[in-house]
Amino acid sequence: SDTCIISCDHATPCELKVHSPDLVPLLIYGDKIKSDKTNFFGESFAAKGELKIKHATQVLPYVLNL
Repeated sequence: SDTCIISCDHATPCELKVHSPDLVPLLIYGDKIKSDKTNFFGESFAAKGELKIKHATQVLPYVLNL
């Protein structure tokens, strides 16, 4: 089955005008992905999601182990 992964490279809030340590939004969609209650895609919603990936290097291993 197919899996779709959508993200961005870093958070850059307009107020700071520089990169910040904020969580980067990550959307993973597929047949084997359990949906959480997050219904918007953005930095402030990334912290509310149930996906416990904290580093970019964890994304591919997570998807491959589904």
